[in-house]
Amino acid sequence: LGRDIPKQWFPGTGEVQVIGLDTPLERLLLQALQGGGGLEPGLADRLLAQTQEALARQEMLGAPPVLLVNHALRPLLSRFLRRSLNQLVVLSNMELSDNRNIRMTATIGGK
Repeated sequence: LGRDIPKQWFPGTGEVQVIGLDTPLERLLLQALQGGGGLEPGLADRLLAQTQEALARQEMLGAPPVLLVNHALRPLLSRFLRRSLNQLVVLSNMELSDNRNIRMTATIGGK
């Protein structure tokens, strides 16, 4: 089932246009997850705001509303972000076929 989910968002075999996380933010989120703590409120607010901006960019590009993340972060980010952004699809990097070209059209973090 895991590899079938992305097919509705990325039919065919062409390039996959996704929103991504910058590396420092991804590391910070992984540390928070491993430490068992939640997201710091300021970080959570910035993450939500930047994701909203990235979704608007995806819409302007005609690209799917997909955030591609590390597989360990998928459940946490999906639950957190979909409360406010129900159109967002959070996928794991492990759910995409290995032979797809991935292009980050927007990056969350770094601000």
